[in-house]
Parts: sequence; C-alpha cells; structure tokens
Amino acid sequence: MELFDYREGVESIRGKSDIEALLTMDKPTVFHLGGRDHSKAVLISTLLHGREPSGFRAFLKEASQVRDYALDIYFSVGNVCAAQIEPYFSHRDIPGKEDFNRVWVDDPKTEEQRIAAAMTELFHTFPLVGVLDIHSYIAKTIPPHGVVPNLDFKTKTLIRNLSPSAFLVDMNLGTLIERMGKKTAAVVVETGINNSPEADTHAYLTLQNFLKATRVIEGTELPFQTKFYHKGIQFKVAEDVSVTWGRQRKQDSRLTLREDVDTLNHTLVEEGRMFGWADSLDVFTTNDSQRSVKDYFTLEQGSIYVRRDVNPNFLNPEEKIMK
Repeated sequence: MELFDYREGVESIRGKSDIEALLTMDKPTVFHLGGRDHSKAVLISTLLHGREPSGFRAFLKEASQVRDYALDIYFSVGNVCAAQIEPYFSHRDIPGKEDFNRVWVDDPKTEEQRIAAAMTELFHTFPLVGVLDIHSYIAKTIPPHGVVPNLDFKTKTLIRNLSPSAFLVDMNLGTLIERMGKKTAAVVVETGINNSPEADTHAYLTLQNFLKATRVIEGTELPFQTKFYHKGIQFKVAEDVSVTWGRQRKQDSRLTLREDVDTLNHTLVEEGRMFGWADSLDVFTTNDSQRSVKDYFTLEQGSIYVRRDVNPNFLNPEEKIMK
C-alpha cells in the first residue's frame, strides 16, 4: 500500500469546499502544479496538524484560480486523517499516533516516521528553492510569527519577506523544516488562531508573499524588519506530572502554572518573575544536552521563578501541548 498519494494538477479539488476537498483524500497527498521552468520548484506544506487548516484553505483558494507560474509548485496536505475526525479540523493528531510534525527523522522506525521518510524521499527529488510550512495555534495571545531551522542567508532572506518576527528552532525536534532546511531555505509561518478567519486571511497573504519572494509569480513586497529570537531551548512538563493552572497552588496537582501563562508569549519575562508552584524542578524536562532546567528556573519555598530574562513562545494552558 502506498504511504501517501501524488496527484498531477488540482482538478480533483478545484471548486470544492475545505471539507469536500479533504474527503477526496485518505492519506497524506502531494499535488503538483507545473510552471514554465521545471528546473526550479517550491514546496508548500499544509495541515501537518489536523486542526490547523489555514494553509490548506490558502491552497484551495490558490487552486481555484488558473495562473501562469514561473516555477513548479508542490502542495503537501499532511495529516489528512486527523483533520477528518469529526468535527472536522478539530484534532491536532490522530489519537494514539505521533505528532506528524515530529516524525521527520533520519532513522524512521514507526509508521508515521516511515510515511514522513517516504515523502521526504520524494521531496528531495524536487529542485527546491524554498519551502513554506503553514501552521496556526490555539493560544489566543500570540501574534502571527515565523519559525526557522537555521539563520543562514537564504533562510533569513526568505522569512524577512513573510514575517516581522522569527524564532530559531534548531533543537532536533523532528520537524519538516528541520529536515528540509538541510537542503534549501525552509520556514514556518504561524498564521493565527486555529480555524479563525484572521488565520485564513493571513495564510493566503503569506502564500502570495512566498510565491513572490521565490519568483513563482510576479510582484514584490517590502521586506519586514524581522526580529530574530535565538538560543532557544524547549522545556516540557514531564509526562508523569499532573499539571493545572490557577492563581495559587492547587494541592491535588504536582505542578500548578499561573493561569495567565499564555499572556507571557512574545514578551520579555525578566529574571525573578513568578511562573508557578511545585515541590521540585523535576516537573520540567528538556532534551538540551548543554543546558538544564536549573539554568532557567529556580525554586523557592514551593514557588517557581524564572532565573534569567527570556522571551517565551507557545506557552499554552493545555496539558497535551505543554507535554
């Protein structure tokens, strides 16, 4: 059985609604739109998370038009089966399955990793000059922003056409852009709150700017004065730790985080800021080999404080995301 589908053209989904188009697929699907110059191509990834349809809807809007492209375009629709769980576009991943944006690894062992590896093999046959991966999010206080796997010249040039801010994520998380960024400029744009009209609009504008920046279509946009955040480190709540949110410590939980934790995203959180309550810093984990939880947090009489100035991203009052 094929691990994913490949379609020439977009006739199978042109003119369909998002749900109608989604239901024409039963696995990850790659669409090809031919351009005048087949020696160069771009890849746009959508729906790696099933409840983040803004990029998929931008793709459908683009597919509804008949345009003359300078280069070949490939659209990837990733986590189709998660998006098809009713109500549609409500599940990030398939229950019991891996995060489909953490499986783009060098040595695939699981079913999802093998699917990603097969897709990667195809992507590497494309003469890519740029990759755009479109996402959205649940936190209501985060503005749209970019994510990059490195800070080389081509990657920085590309994201400057797409976003006023960008976070460097070079932590070997198994993301698509980490994988593709080894070959070409690859970026993520987080477009807004899941299933919101604002995210859909931002995704389509981002797609247009990406096509202009890569010379697929004509037009220019003034680049952003992009602010880059780097030296990133990812912390998670340990899998065996119960976590709650509140204005004060809850005794039935090993970890209580402040209920407004998501308001700290994209702000300067200064050393000494209170973050939550616990009896030990073992409630947090990190896979960073050179830095530890104690480099960033301190515990005093059951209260957790930030140990140095930081700019957080993706703090969410949702246990699955924080783990």
